[in-house]
Amino acid sequence: MAFVHDLLAGPLPAEYDACDVLYADLPWRAGFIEFERRAGAQGRSYADLMAAVSKIVRSAVCPVVLTCGKLAWSHLPLPRETIHTRLNGATCLALVYNADFKPACADTVALLHWLAERYRCVGDFCCGYGRAGRIFSEHGKRYIMSDYNSECIGYIGETFEKANG
Repeated sequence: MAFVHDLLAGPLPAEYDACDVLYADLPWRAGFIEFERRAGAQGRSYADLMAAVSKIVRSAVCPVVLTCGKLAWSHLPLPRETIHTRLNGATCLALVYNADFKPACADTVALLHWLAERYRCVGDFCCGYGRAGRIFSEHGKRYIMSDYNSECIGYIGETFEKANG
């Protein structure tokens, strides 16, 4: 399941209750303005986004894994674990909440495969083009994904439909 949802418009929808792990590649502060432009949003700050993500982390009962840069980390609650890894070739952190694990994963793709081997349903509230859902689907698992950019959700609908016949 993938749908349009803006984190700054309110809490996660009830669909996310089915998830036993939450995962998100958070936007870097430097790219936030471009993400906002592409989604047609205005007048919001990176701090506003991080405050919304922090609310999700604090209210989650399942494990939460957030990949981010060091600037985002300063806006988020203290994680239980911190994993040094790579996202799209760049160094990043994977912050782990509500769980005690620290897999040795060279990059976030490997981390997502590791999670998909252990959990039934991933929730990704910053899904972009749907990497987490695609990887969980490859493992025969479920996904709940949302993004505030409707073009990303349209891409997921088209490509996932083609891949699944």
